[in-house]
Amino acid sequence: MKVYNPPFPAALDSRGEFMLTELLERYKFSGSPCSCKPRMQRDLANCIGDMHHGVYGIVKQIGNQRLQNYHNERDKAAGTNIIEGPLTEEEF
Repeated sequence: MKVYNPPFPAALDSRGEFMLTELLERYKFSGSPCSCKPRMQRDLANCIGDMHHGVYGIVKQIGNQRLQNYHNERDKAAGTNIIEGPLTEEEF
């Protein structure tokens, strides 16, 4: 079994929050201010790929993409259940 070692040493306090002691660790985790102005999804992906948003930005992007995929699939499934045509006498 492979053990994951994070790119920064972090301690958890009693509430389960990260305690990042050094400034570089914070930048690795949460990123730093950038001058990117993403207008398209591709631009945002490039900005995140350049680690401007840190590890948290990558995780947030994955979560947003999964949520968007879920809603798209749900909308597709909702559209396929609609049957057009006259009602039968049982459905009146």
